Amino acid sequence: MDSIILRGFVSSELRAQRTKQGTIFCKFMFGTHDQEYECWFVGKDAARFAYDVEKGTTLVLTCLVNDKMQIGVQSYEVVERPIRLGQVFDSNNNRLLITEEFF
Repeated sequence: MDSIILRGFVSSELRAQRTKQGTIFCKFMFGTHDQEYECWFVGKDAARFAYDVEKGTTLVLTCLVNDKMQIGVQSYEVVERPIRLGQVFDSNNNRLLITEEFF
């Protein structure tokens, strides 16, 4: 397996699942300017990844690539989130649900 760093965007919805042993993993498609990859994020950080990332988010991934062009994500950095008009964020740039309390 080769270790690479990719910059691109999430081109599909994230599918977060839990195995029978309780391990959380996320599966998604990641697009660069010339290719699209099937990605897996496994482990304790996968839940946080599923919370931080949505379709259209630009990321920098440090990952392992196998011969089937599948990517195992080791670490990630969010570069840019998609703009959602009317979305409210807290001081840590986490999305908040819009309720009547804000207005």
